[in-house]
Amino acid sequence: MIKGDTEWTTLAAGIILFKSDIVKNESGKEEIEPNFLLLKCSKNFHWSPPKGISEYDEENDLLRTAFRETLEETGIGPQQIKLYNNFVKEIQYEAWNKKKTVFYYLGECMNDTKIVISHEHSEYKWANISQVRQLVEFESLIQIFNDAFERIVMEKKL
Repeated sequence: MIKGDTEWTTLAAGIILFKSDIVKNESGKEEIEPNFLLLKCSKNFHWSPPKGISEYDEENDLLRTAFRETLEETGIGPQQIKLYNNFVKEIQYEAWNKKKTVFYYLGECMNDTKIVISHEHSEYKWANISQVRQLVEFESLIQIFNDAFERIVMEKKL
């Protein structure tokens, strides 16, 4: 936790994970489409990327938190993720009467690893950007997905 102006803030981190799928466009031509991993929370049933609270020894290394939480929540380890440099987005909100700051990194899942969700989630889904915009409830998180999508399009020249 970090101390803000007057209150403690819970620190968390996660990874916006995507995989590149080949799809056919309207004219039948094959294209690459990024699909994002969403997890459905068992408690309040909202969809979000893998993320979690920083442990005491991780507060100065939130990327470590993001990798640990991704592994715990999905079974996907750091060696299976290609991290996109210089993509770190921050959002702040209140959850369970506590202020929370979450840092999201962007990573590509490098193989078709089987997802193994933890007890914290009831299901998972690979969703294209249109589906993400429909499933994710929070505008600040949708904006991070939009930023991630733009970065992927730029990097992969889609």
